[in-house]
Parts: sequence; C-alpha cells; structure tokens
Amino acid sequence: MRFLRFEKIINLVRGKYLRYAVGEIILVVIGILLALQVNNLNEKRKDSFSENSYYFKLLEDARQDLLNLENQIMVCEQRLNASNEILILVQNNSSIQEILSKSFNAVREMSNHFKPIDATYEDLKSSGNLKLIQDNLLKDNIINYYSSLKGYTDIASNGSQFATNVFVEKENYKKAGWFNIDFVRESIDSIKVDFEKLNLNQANREAFDEQMISDAIFFIFINARLISLYKKIIPEVNKHIKILENKENI
Repeated sequence: MRFLRFEKIINLVRGKYLRYAVGEIILVVIGILLALQVNNLNEKRKDSFSENSYYFKLLEDARQDLLNLENQIMVCEQRLNASNEILILVQNNSSIQEILSKSFNAVREMSNHFKPIDATYEDLKSSGNLKLIQDNLLKDNIINYYSSLKGYTDIASNGSQFATNVFVEKENYKKAGWFNIDFVRESIDSIKVDFEKLNLNQANREAFDEQMISDAIFFIFINARLISLYKKIIPEVNKHIKILENKENI
C-alpha cells in the first residue's frame, strides 16, 4: 500500500516536471522565434533605409548630370563661336597670333567632355546592393540609364579626342605657326633666335591659312555634333530624375 502510494507520488512529480520542461521548451522556442522576427524586422528596416538612401544619392547624381550637360552645351557653343571666328580672321588676313589664339579657344576643355556621375551606381553594382532596389522596373531603368549614358559618353570621348588630335598633331609646327603662340614666343630666346627667319613666307602663309580653314571646319563639326548629342541626352536625364523623384516621394 505504501509502495503504491509512493509510486503514485513519483508519477505525479514526474508529470509535473514533464509539463514544466515542455513549458520551458515552448517558452524558449517562442523567445527564439520572437528574436528572429525582431531581427528580421530590423534587417528590413536597415535595408529600407539603405534603399531610400541610394534613391536620394542617385537623384542627386542625376541632377548634377543635368547641370553638367547644360554647362557642356555652353562651352561647346563658345568653342563653336571661336571656330567660326577662325574662318573670319583667315578671310580678313588677320595676324597668325590672332588666328592661333582662336584655334586654342576652339578646342578649349575639349578633353573635359561630359561624363555621368556614376559613383553611386558603381557602388550599387560592386557591393551587390542592387538587390536592395525592390522595384524591378526601377532597377531596370537605373541599369538602362547608365548603360545608355556610357554609349553617349564614348561618342563624346571619341569626338573630343579627334578634335584634340587635329589641333595638336601637325606635320610641321613651324608651318603651323606655333612659334607665334604667345607663351611659345615668350619662351624662345630672342637674343639668340632671329624671329625674322621663323616668319612664314607667302607660300607658307597660304598653306597656314588653308590648314586653319580645314581645322576650323572640323572643330565646327565636332562641337556642333557634341551640342546635338548633349541635347539628346537631356530628356533622358530629366525622365530619370522624374522617376526617382516620384519614388522618393512615396
């Protein structure tokens, strides 16, 4: 009788312990699940913050692209005017110094052509953070935007390089009149060098004029082409800006 009572007590204690143990396990599991859920929420919150931060930076980059394009058009127009002035000066038989000065202006900052600001986009690609952009249509738009700008930039780069080469690469720098460039003339030792012997004769002057006309026409072509190219890019940049502004306001 005592044994049965003792066994009953043991079973009762064992049952209470099992219920307690199961309850503890359930509490631990619930705690782990809650912790995971909180962690997931924190990660989503961080990703959302990073995504919005990228939108803001991309928008700022695009706005700066627009300003740079407008500035590039202004510089191209100044170079275009200088190129036309070369033709006028040659027709008026102006001095070589005047013509060469305008020639410099016709290719001023030519190598500093438009280049999109793509630091944010490159960061998105290299870090793998493109996955943070949840809107797939927007993601495709961003990728296509920078791919399109790269194509335009390559064209601008090639044209600018061609114009620079035309200006710099001369078969004969004396016949090209380069000794009449102000800083070149100032750097020549006038005590030892007879400038009169450097002056172009009539035949060389005619050849110089022909070369300047040829150069000016090419500079007009390049600068007019760049202006047309930049004006073609502007609507794409404005469209990109509008899309990012709408996303930022959501």
